[in-house]
Amino acid sequence: MIADDCNIAVIGGGSYATALIKILTENCERVGWWMRNEEAIAHILEHDHNPNYLSNVDLEVDRIDLTSDLNRIVRDYQTLVFAVPSAFLKETLAKIDVPLRNKFMVSAIKGIVPDENLI
Repeated sequence: MIADDCNIAVIGGGSYATALIKILTENCERVGWWMRNEEAIAHILEHDHNPNYLSNVDLEVDRIDLTSDLNRIVRDYQTLVFAVPSAFLKETLAKIDVPLRNKFMVSAIKGIVPDENLI
């Protein structure tokens, strides 16, 4: 059964984020997805797969709200799944200028955050 409103978005464009999007779109009517790579976004929207990661996995693009506008994704979705590489976490968070208060945030980040030595 597909949920009408999961109100969830994935932040990241790598293999883990792509796998999460595949799973979520099989269970949710609409899922937000932030990627920084405009060329990858255009490719996904035209060819239904990520050209750089898990390229043989077909995505249901009609269920994906795919954008490079991070602040819109943060503003529009209640649950945010962070799946960016740990090395880019601080850089990604620094781009957010909308409130994170009252958001449900999930870390799907692998590795150690540089300079912090934290997982």
